[in-house]
Amino acid sequence: MTVYADILFLINFVFNAEILVVLCKIYSQKIPFLRVFLSSFFGGIISVFSFIPYLEFFARVPAGFVVSFIMVYLVFYPIDRKEMFFKYFLFLSISFMLSGAIFFLGFNAFLALVLPVGMYFSLCMIRKNIKKKKGLVVLEYNDKKIEVSGFFDSGNMLLSGGMPVILGNKRVFKELFGCDFSNENILYLSKSFNMRVVPYVALGKAGTVMGIKLSRIWVDGKEYNDVVLAYAGDKFSDELVLNSIMI
Repeated sequence: MTVYADILFLINFVFNAEILVVLCKIYSQKIPFLRVFLSSFFGGIISVFSFIPYLEFFARVPAGFVVSFIMVYLVFYPIDRKEMFFKYFLFLSISFMLSGAIFFLGFNAFLALVLPVGMYFSLCMIRKNIKKKKGLVVLEYNDKKIEVSGFFDSGNMLLSGGMPVILGNKRVFKELFGCDFSNENILYLSKSFNMRVVPYVALGKAGTVMGIKLSRIWVDGKEYNDVVLAYAGDKFSDELVLNSIMI
């Protein structure tokens, strides 16, 4: 059997990149395109190595697990162990599922490139339908108000001292408070605002997020008092996620 190294590399490179992008989409994270490129390039090169004499061990199953782990780690670093486990497991699951579909339908390069694209756009359509349930949200802290669009999430049931918690990205915090929760700003924020620590458990990951108690918010004209706006992090792609009680 003749193996063309360039075609083999290209198929694996694109296939890996598509799965990593889907993984970012599932976790609502901004896509780090440079890291995805480097990780997929690494996976593509290893696939070529597996056909080189004396490097055939790269084609064995244990090597595949190790390479997959490195690829996921390169994209999502820094990451704690528990979150890494879930993302790694999900990456393998998607890879095995698509690989099985490709072999079941008859292996060819076209299927290897198209099936992950279909999964990505299906996921985008699902998220788009969810985001149609958007509302105009007015956030108020002291005398400052801003308007943003927030989408409803029935899975967000976070509470802080009995108060509902909503999640905002970096842009929302900069617009409302003038800065985000970076290390250099945390001391200023703790002295200047009514800060709270909010524990959470999501997708097998437990941790805490920092939040600020707002004066009030309005969702489609309905007023809510005693609401905590929590900082969702720099990688959070959604602008504002509302609490389940606001649906």
